[in-house]
Amino acid sequence: MAAALFLRHLDRRGMTATAHWRVGSAGSWAKEGLPAIPNAVRVMRDQGLHIEQHRSRQVSANLLQASDLTLVMSQHQQEGLRVEFPTVAARICLFSEMVGLKYDIPDPAGGKIDDVREIADEMDQLIERAFPHILEQCQQS
Repeated sequence: MAAALFLRHLDRRGMTATAHWRVGSAGSWAKEGLPAIPNAVRVMRDQGLHIEQHRSRQVSANLLQASDLTLVMSQHQQEGLRVEFPTVAARICLFSEMVGLKYDIPDPAGGKIDDVREIADEMDQLIERAFPHILEQCQQS
């Protein structure tokens, strides 16, 4: 959901994903090739975004090396990835830190539709507030 929402923010600003902008999604403990959860698909569809083609993938060293910035949803993910991939540790940031806070965003998997909608709304608001800082972080890399 976060990747789809971020792409929408890029598009709204006339910065559609190009060779300069590659936005993706990966999980620390994701099983490869699974579709997005049905409630996430529904919530995104209600917002005019389509993630039906999304398939899960696992975080890898190659993926992180190719990224200017990696945003994670939980402090546990951040800590784990920084330990496992120390060469890119400085580019692994907690999503909420982009707005000067430090808290975890819940995993929508298994959540009821209202929970997933609330998580999506929170992510969208965070992206809106954090957008300038995210751009700055990417330009520094």
